[in-house]
Amino acid sequence: MWSAWACLGEALLIVHSYKLAEFALVRAIELNPYNKSASLNLLTCLVETQNVVASATYAQKILDIWGDSVEIRRTLQKLHSGTGDKSAEKKDLEFLLSKMPNDVPSLVRLAEIEKLDKQSDIYKVSVELLNAEKSVKTSVSLCWLIAKLSERSGDYAESAAYLKKGAALQFDPEKDNLSHYRKRFEDSLELASFRGVVDSEIPFTPIFVVGLPRSGTSLMEQLLSEAKDVTGAGELPYFTRNQHASDDKGVLSERLSMIRANYSRDVHMLAKDRFVVDKMPHNFLSIGAIKRAFPEGKIIYMKRDLRAIAWSQFKSKFSSDGLAYTYNEGSIVEHFEFYMSVMDRWAELHPQDFLEVDYDKMVQDPASYLPQVFQYCGLEFNENYLDFHKKGKVTFTASVDQVRKGIYGGSSNSWKNYEPYFSEFFEKLTKLEMDRKH
Repeated sequence: MWSAWACLGEALLIVHSYKLAEFALVRAIELNPYNKSASLNLLTCLVETQNVVASATYAQKILDIWGDSVEIRRTLQKLHSGTGDKSAEKKDLEFLLSKMPNDVPSLVRLAEIEKLDKQSDIYKVSVELLNAEKSVKTSVSLCWLIAKLSERSGDYAESAAYLKKGAALQFDPEKDNLSHYRKRFEDSLELASFRGVVDSEIPFTPIFVVGLPRSGTSLMEQLLSEAKDVTGAGELPYFTRNQHASDDKGVLSERLSMIRANYSRDVHMLAKDRFVVDKMPHNFLSIGAIKRAFPEGKIIYMKRDLRAIAWSQFKSKFSSDGLAYTYNEGSIVEHFEFYMSVMDRWAELHPQDFLEVDYDKMVQDPASYLPQVFQYCGLEFNENYLDFHKKGKVTFTASVDQVRKGIYGGSSNSWKNYEPYFSEFFEKLTKLEMDRKH
């Protein structure tokens, strides 16, 4: 019986149903307390659900039973990265590298938290590893690492060269899902045409923070979740994984009622507060459907200089195939053109259904800018919320290190260091930015 629970828990873990996986794995361990695989999977669940205290306690229990291991340290390293405990994370990485000296993910993360540059031993090791590497995946990670080390040394030419090399290796046009995004938008347009009322009671008010990836959605979530009775739920995959429309179109009211019921059920399993922030960026595709399914919901649209967003995307190594387009300059421009057409359409159809937030204005004077955002959400603003980065909250997105710095300006201009090496790319983005402003 314990093995059935353990297998169920592992299967749920694979599809990121962490709460259900935790339930199944606890049952498995109750029946067989010394099953190492189930115990490690339970630790992963606790980390992924951001249960910091329980994660640390359970990790110590596992260490007491089985001793230190690469599997435990990998999970703990993710926890310590998410909480911003760099001292503990460094110890995790040093342990991993003592067992696997050429472990590229550990080298990448150690270089990041130590802010290393071309003068470091890791730079020399990385170049040697890249020259001998056969795996495309590992080669890509090494290219990104060398590019970052070069950037910190001010060698933007070399940094650009390695970014281009890594992106060329990583980009797979078969994974470019623009057609999927178009379908999501079309489905949302259809649902947005519903003029009735979907008003079944739900126990919370959803706040959707949308925009392009790297537009400031993580920062906004962190700020909002400082307020009382607000849970920052991260990037919830409901609208990404559950297409709004099936082949059987059905009645719009029934489809919207199903979206409302299923999304509310999933969210309520994660959070019990009165307000829940969902910061999945690509929910901008679904603004119309969201507003019809959740008329009481709030939608915050993060707007930022397209060149800053594009550069932040291109130089980031995302784990999601949903962002495969970010490894090719032409593909980025194509996606941005589509994004602009989507937001223009929503602004035309539903101009009052979302609040537009200018990222750069917000970071320049947050104390003056943010009160209007909180008021829109039905929340009270306190200037103490601006110190959120000092409170050790957990975040696992690609923006983790930026969020740890708090609110700061200047990052929107970093693309200018690379303009000479990506001139055509930035020319097209500049035209898009100018078109958006007129």
